[in-house]
Amino acid sequence: MNFQTSYHMIMAREDIDRKEKERRRRNRWVTDALFLKDALLLLIASSARSVTIYDASGLTHVALWLILGLPNIVQCLAYHFHLVNGKLTLYMGDDSGQLLSVEFLQPKNGLLRKKHSDKLSFFYWIQLYNEKEFVTISHLGRPHHDSITAIEYCKQNDTIVTSSRDATTSVTIRAVENRRHNYSFQMHRGASCFAISTSLKVLITGSDDGTVRIWNVVVKDKPIATLKEHQKGIVDLKIVEQEGLFFSLSKDGVFKLWAIKEQRCTQSRCLKFPSFQVLGKSIEWGCNSIYPGPKVIVQENAADSRTNSVWLRPHLLVTCCNYIAQLIVSFTDTLRDVSYTVLPPPPLQNSVLIPKTWKIGVDVKEGPNLKTAEDEIGHEMFTENTKSLQFVLDKNLFLENDVKNDINFRLACLEQTKLKMHMMVSNCAPYLALKLPEIEEVKLSSNLPIPNSRKIKSLVERTQRMLSDAATKTRVFLEQSSSSHTQSSRSSIVTFE
Repeated sequence: MNFQTSYHMIMAREDIDRKEKERRRRNRWVTDALFLKDALLLLIASSARSVTIYDASGLTHVALWLILGLPNIVQCLAYHFHLVNGKLTLYMGDDSGQLLSVEFLQPKNGLLRKKHSDKLSFFYWIQLYNEKEFVTISHLGRPHHDSITAIEYCKQNDTIVTSSRDATTSVTIRAVENRRHNYSFQMHRGASCFAISTSLKVLITGSDDGTVRIWNVVVKDKPIATLKEHQKGIVDLKIVEQEGLFFSLSKDGVFKLWAIKEQRCTQSRCLKFPSFQVLGKSIEWGCNSIYPGPKVIVQENAADSRTNSVWLRPHLLVTCCNYIAQLIVSFTDTLRDVSYTVLPPPPLQNSVLIPKTWKIGVDVKEGPNLKTAEDEIGHEMFTENTKSLQFVLDKNLFLENDVKNDINFRLACLEQTKLKMHMMVSNCAPYLALKLPEIEEVKLSSNLPIPNSRKIKSLVERTQRMLSDAATKTRVFLEQSSSSHTQSSRSSIVTFE
């Protein structure tokens, strides 16, 4: 892992115009972040009751929209992309226990309307109700009486799973279309996090007292097993479906590997982050602290039509405060059979634009029935066409009109101009890089009809003399530009009395 770049998040309008010392609210933090791989966008929710949407298609993230004035602080995010109609639905759980659904109707063209083409677009939450061409907002009720700690959308059965520290409704499983029965699980200390697997039909929850419970997704009265080996509260859980295992992480940095069927801990590690050594420091854990990596859908065998989700990379990332720990896992050969796909470079940054018709593979082999141009049009016509194009082969590309071509000089000048433009654009002055033509001397037309009046002739001669003096002064200033003297503000100004 190589660190690439960092930037300050935009949480309010004052983050753009004001400096850090001049801002009114400084105690703000990021509550959750979500990457939309189907739209190449990054959503960041903050405690300032705002959601910022970044364009993450390139190496540099650009802020596109800023949504302000949400009813409550958004604590967690989840989304679902509809392949049929091309819509994208965003689910948000806030600190009051409410669940919101935001459906973006045109995610390929843009989540919201762009008010400006060159800067960030602001929207207040109440204004989104009028943007019916781009977004539809739905209130899905209040499933919990406390803050929602985690949210997940299950694609297999089209359900939304939420958790809370509420003892009466700790975890809820509800259908999106409200056509099936909703399930609600109760726990003494509530649920700080959860992990669900629709293929294994298990729900694993973690509480602040360090208790891990394994549930059947359709049996809400009593858990299958209750595991109490952690000394501190649980901050995150992840299930490895293809191995029948799950990970758990507690606030003291203890990382455990569990077997679901045996209901026992198979391995335990204590992660000593540098933040633990700072006396009096408040340890921060995000909504998600364990990152096994992206998944790929594979088919177990040809006879069985069922599919399974397999992790793509053989290592885990565990985050705490500003630190990331990397853990290498090796279960079986399941991970080795997965073909790793290399992501393409960002557009217009790592490669030049090449037409698709030019991208010819180097391993192209001639087939047995491949015909040449000579076979298609005949030998005589092919020879005649070749002779008519012989001048192209005989032409010396390095000579033009018996003069040596200065193509290398032109390329060098072009490269120098590009460097100059890049420097000027980085200094926010692109207009200084424009190559403008020289201003010619202003003269009176020779065909100007001049009456015989002495007063008018004197006025014309005086005007011509003043224009000549102004051009002379400007020329002298340009020739002596290296001198310490500056040009007078009235040296090239012609004044008519």
